[in-house]
Amino acid sequence: MLPTSPPRPMKKMAARLVLTSALLFSANLFVRPTNVWSRTTYPVAPASPQQEEGWTTIKTDDGIVFVWNVRGLYFTLSVKGKEIKPIDDPDHIFFSVDGKVLQIQT
Repeated sequence: MLPTSPPRPMKKMAARLVLTSALLFSANLFVRPTNVWSRTTYPVAPASPQQEEGWTTIKTDDGIVFVWNVRGLYFTLSVKGKEIKPIDDPDHIFFSVDGKVLQIQT
């Protein structure tokens, strides 16, 4: 009996998974991790299960740290630049970074 090839949808899904993984790993080569937390001190807060969902930015010496905190997806993104300003768009997240537009999508 000859071996059969996987069904076509499975091949597409595997190809997408490989491509997505490759893109994520290659993007990681250009991102230098920063140690933002070493410069920050936090007051001791009582243990509470309440957390505010949404996003915010934290100013750093060389730019900002973008913080995304929505149930099921939590991440930070370090953005370096001399002049970083949010662009007013209620439906999307845009920043002007040294005269160039940066859009963050989840």
